[in-house]
Amino acid sequence: MCTKLITSLTVGILFFICSNSFTMAAGHPDACSLLTTAQISAAVGVTFGAGESSTEGAVCQWIAAGPSPGHGKTLQVDIMGQIGNMSGVDRFNAAKQKIGNQSKTPITGVGDEAYYVNDDPKFPVSNFTSINVRKGNTAFNVHLSGMKVAEVLPILKTLAQQAASKL
Repeated sequence: MCTKLITSLTVGILFFICSNSFTMAAGHPDACSLLTTAQISAAVGVTFGAGESSTEGAVCQWIAAGPSPGHGKTLQVDIMGQIGNMSGVDRFNAAKQKIGNQSKTPITGVGDEAYYVNDDPKFPVSNFTSINVRKGNTAFNVHLSGMKVAEVLPILKTLAQQAASKL
């Protein structure tokens, strides 16, 4: 009896995970198609390599090129897809809630709605500074690490505007 219960639970959990992975990937644009390597390199001022797609196109990551790969700079675009009953827009709205010392600052001129998610101000280098954007029924996040927070914010806005223009 216990073995049947464990087997049933395992199959149910795997079905849930697989169905949500499919739902998350379905119906969203390819994250790598929202920005070009040239746009990223021009905005950051450093040459980046080609974007690497993962999670069935929901995530794309570009790493700065050079003798010391990455130079600590990485740009990532994440499409906020459906997870369970939460749409990408629901996830965008839920992420507006303040967590710990992070600040969420609304900005204008990007998509239909956007806000910065800023690091704890006591950290001088951006480890988690990003911009969350909603345009229509699509929500995405652009994250840039390896630079000072003050430098990252205008770059994120520029890249988010360029990405949103393709939706």
